[in-house]
Amino acid sequence: MYGFCDLCQNQSIECGHFKEVRYCFKVPKYACPAGCTCLSQSEAMAKNLTEMCSDQAKIPMLCEIVDAEKGLVKFCFKQSDMTGKASNRSLEGT
Repeated sequence: MYGFCDLCQNQSIECGHFKEVRYCFKVPKYACPAGCTCLSQSEAMAKNLTEMCSDQAKIPMLCEIVDAEKGLVKFCFKQSDMTGKASNRSLEGT
């Protein structure tokens, strides 16, 4: 998920089950690309930003884990261009 590959404490530590065993990974902190800003969904909605920046695989870019236990995360958001074209995944339906 999200390209995590470094195990916590460099060992396989089980942290849950959901159809299969889940393991704990170190969460890298990513910088958003130029033209994007790191916001929670509620922060983005307050600023009327609905377009998420996506990586090459068209996956929304995660930029910060606020509280992993509560599932609070931030994503890279960008403003829609003036033509109204949507080149990145919309917040709606995610």
